[in-house]
Amino acid sequence: MKEFPVKETGRIQPITIPPLFFVSCFLLPVLGNFAVALFGSIMSSITMNSIEQKIYYGMLTQFPMLYYFINILSYAVPISLMVYYSFPIYRMNTYKTKAELEKIKYRVLNLPIFSAGVGFIGWSIALILGILTFYVANVSLTDFSMIKMILGNVLYSLLCFVFIFYSLDEINRRKIIPSVFPDSKLSNYKSIKMSILTRIVIFYLTVSITPVVFLCFIIVTIIQSNNIQFPIISISIMVLFFLLLGITLTILLSKAYSIPIKEMQLITQNVSEGKLDLSIQVKSNDEIGFLGEKINEMTESLREKEFIKDTFGKVVDPIVRDHLLKGNVNLGGEIKVATILFSDIRSFTSLSENMNPGKVVELLNIYFDRMSHCITKEGGLVNKYIGDAILAIFGVPVALQNHAEAAMRAGLMMREERNLLNKELIQMGFPSLHTGIGIHTGEVLSGNIGSKSRMEYTVIGDSVNIASRLEGLCKETGKDLLISGQTESKLSKGFTINFLNKVAIRGKLQEIDVFYL
Repeated sequence: MKEFPVKETGRIQPITIPPLFFVSCFLLPVLGNFAVALFGSIMSSITMNSIEQKIYYGMLTQFPMLYYFINILSYAVPISLMVYYSFPIYRMNTYKTKAELEKIKYRVLNLPIFSAGVGFIGWSIALILGILTFYVANVSLTDFSMIKMILGNVLYSLLCFVFIFYSLDEINRRKIIPSVFPDSKLSNYKSIKMSILTRIVIFYLTVSITPVVFLCFIIVTIIQSNNIQFPIISISIMVLFFLLLGITLTILLSKAYSIPIKEMQLITQNVSEGKLDLSIQVKSNDEIGFLGEKINEMTESLREKEFIKDTFGKVVDPIVRDHLLKGNVNLGGEIKVATILFSDIRSFTSLSENMNPGKVVELLNIYFDRMSHCITKEGGLVNKYIGDAILAIFGVPVALQNHAEAAMRAGLMMREERNLLNKELIQMGFPSLHTGIGIHTGEVLSGNIGSKSRMEYTVIGDSVNIASRLEGLCKETGKDLLISGQTESKLSKGFTINFLNKVAIRGKLQEIDVFYL
């Protein structure tokens, strides 16, 4: 066994493929052509009459160089092309660049159809050159002799194609493709696409046309040997009719499978892109129909799950939703350093006393929508709405490189957005809003709080209380954005910050530095 490295995404992955499989890639086409040539020689020796043998051997004696030329062009050249095409596969362990690897993968996918096609073309060239040779030498063949030569070469072309294609396709499927494409993503590589129609046509060539051509060859030989009167044109028309009928039925059969499979391909492609609005029209109760039903059930299930996920993301912040859906649903938490932003509407109780409850809800919804956008834009988490207040967290559960600065940018954006919103609210008949924002950085306990049957992701601790107290100080100081010294120490020089005072926070023994913007 040989170890062949495959350089994927910057690392080396070993590919273990028996050397026999690599050798088979270029030996099988050679053996296939040799076997067909041997079969043709035996067929010719059995079926050629004395006159035909005399003509053929006379041509060989008279034009020996032409005979060698035909063999080189129709036999040696195609085999050389097959070996050349498959040889890079054997050198898989020596490639140095990604481009070389892509070339190898491309040839692995195309190897069966390329080699089989070259073999078929080689034998077709032999037929054409053979006919031209008799024409140039001014040698006339009887109708039966010409038909035998044409049928024989067509038979050899088909046999060569079928043998090479199926043998290399089997080797590819069994070992080479699974090893060269461990991720099974063959559609990412540009190659000759072997559609269902193509494969069924090849199968039809194998089980129908090839035996028919062989049978016609034998019948013509028997008729010629026994001087039987034979209506060539009529029988040829009948054979052609049945061949065309077979091809038509083959195409219809392939479409019966390819059309629903293409629909499934379209559905699965849309599903991979997040489009779940399509479904398959099932038209049969066979395996294809069963698969279509299951794909429809799958997309319906995905639509339901996406709806639940989307709804869940509206009830809780999408950051929390994704955090919980990753399996973080156990009660408890962990100590982390984060920045807490607490915002509240000033004198909202008195504002709402003279408003219809429906208008109050409408006003809050407009306000929360605009403020929440400012928070999420900076990577923050809207943890909860408490009446007319907003509790936002920066740094948990998703880490931020500098959560203090992110919270500051969000707070400044909220203040600017509030001013713009007030102009709109006045035009809508609502009163303008005045808010206070408090920001503090410190340790919090973040996690799921509650019971086993109902829980909530949140943060608790002294840092949350300080942010709330800072927001409360906004009313007393006449400022609308206050931050603690702990937050100020984490900020860069890009912010214009003013020291307010050392302030005693309720519940804290030591005073804290308070700054305003």
